[in-house]
Amino acid sequence: MKNIVTITILFIFTVTGCNNADPEKIIINEDYRGNVIIIHNQPEAVNIEKNGRKILRIPQNGILKVQSPINEGWQDQVVYIEDKNGNMSKVPIYAFTGLSTQIEEGKVDTSKVALYGGSVGTSTYYEDGLECEIDWTHYIFGTYREVLNTNGRGEIELKDVLIEKGVKVTCQNKKQWPIE
Repeated sequence: MKNIVTITILFIFTVTGCNNADPEKIIINEDYRGNVIIIHNQPEAVNIEKNGRKILRIPQNGILKVQSPINEGWQDQVVYIEDKNGNMSKVPIYAFTGLSTQIEEGKVDTSKVALYGGSVGTSTYYEDGLECEIDWTHYIFGTYREVLNTNGRGEIELKDVLIEKGVKVTCQNKKQWPIE
């Protein structure tokens, strides 16, 4: 009887407590290396979907704006690099959590490109009386050594990257940021 109750509770938790994220296909140019930033809730952005997957084609500056909110839940992502002829090759995606163990066990080929990270968050900035909240997802693309040389575990200041790349975003209060 005790086993039936345990199984029933686990089943209910699994069915009701675990949401699946929208499936995504991330496409990155084979020559790109560095930060990959997805800025969410951008009304001017165009969402593309094909075969039930969101298509996230990362531009050369590494910053993609999308209309959709942060993709929460169990992730269903595939990542491809695209060459100049439009040919695509699948590459792995790794979270930083547990990565060193995976490397030690030989489960990660550190000489090949991959997408690392996948941290999500909201950054809040204040400028000239304007409060700006920005929802974003952050990855780093490259070989493991390139990732370590970029900025370690991906701790960046979004504000600095947006200003450096000249990217304006729409805050949750619909104002443009950074202010000129």
